[in-house]
Amino acid sequence: MIDTGTLASWCLLICIGLLIYLLVTRTGPGTAMPQGIFGHLFGTPAASPPADDLQSHIAALRAQLDRLEQGGRAVAPAPLEPQVADELEPAEPSARHLPLNERYTAPAMDHMTDHKPTTTVLARVWPMCREWLADARTMRPQPDPLLTAEQTREARVIQSALVEHGTIIETTILEALRGSPDHCAWQEPAFRVSYMASHTQKAGTVEGCALAELPYGDGTEDNRKIQVDLIAYDKRANVIRAYEIKRRSDPGQWSAANLAHVQMLLRSYARTKTINGVPLDPVKAETYLICYYSDSPATNKLTRDQLDKHFGVPIVAHVEEATAKFRGELQALIATP
Repeated sequence: MIDTGTLASWCLLICIGLLIYLLVTRTGPGTAMPQGIFGHLFGTPAASPPADDLQSHIAALRAQLDRLEQGGRAVAPAPLEPQVADELEPAEPSARHLPLNERYTAPAMDHMTDHKPTTTVLARVWPMCREWLADARTMRPQPDPLLTAEQTREARVIQSALVEHGTIIETTILEALRGSPDHCAWQEPAFRVSYMASHTQKAGTVEGCALAELPYGDGTEDNRKIQVDLIAYDKRANVIRAYEIKRRSDPGQWSAANLAHVQMLLRSYARTKTINGVPLDPVKAETYLICYYSDSPATNKLTRDQLDKHFGVPIVAHVEEATAKFRGELQALIATP
């Protein structure tokens, strides 16, 4: 049986041990206080990050984001101190993980001129049709097992003609708007889709994408690019609009997804353009899907019957004129062995 004196001695030793432990260790994890009394005596304070440098760098990054939202060019802030940079940067940073001010590559300004054509819309569209007709006359595909050689040729010509007619519709609408005094229109073959736009489109809703506005050029040169069939700047309303154009509906909904990307970047994209030396700064950006022969209009979807009113200039008459001439040439081609 342990006597009272022995028990008191053990308790005293335990208390002394706990006291020594508290004196030689940190007063709390992650604090900038000295390491107990020995830290005070020997001048070995705990390491702490330079908070002032970190705060100033964060403020600089926020200033760059503000400049980008206003369409300005990013300027790299002062570098972090080496010890802070080592804590914040990954060992092998990729373009996706770099800070926005390092990832942003503002596109070069595109200086466009708005010279109105003097020829008719059909005269500007028909050379493309003539080229296709010349190629179609030389088509001699291998006979299909179910068809004769002539039937195979007809099927091949008709299939190709339907695709070509979609291009004719696109080009005719573009040329009709190029002749309008109230519009400046062009096609964008390589619209840059940033990582941020891709992630927002996947995670968000259609309504959310319509409200989001992201900087164009946010990303590296190897990011995804899409073709935009028609971009039209409305001088009257100071509005930039982008269009995907189809003969009929888009069963795969790829056009809708592309337009969601374009919607978020379109206004910033417009600020990279000048027309006749005047920089564009539209007050609004809109996107539409044109399904020319569709009979079911919807929000941000246009059909043939709505085009003239939407653009405020004749569109359908020019498309029908080009279609009628192309149809006549196609029928004659099919009838010729």
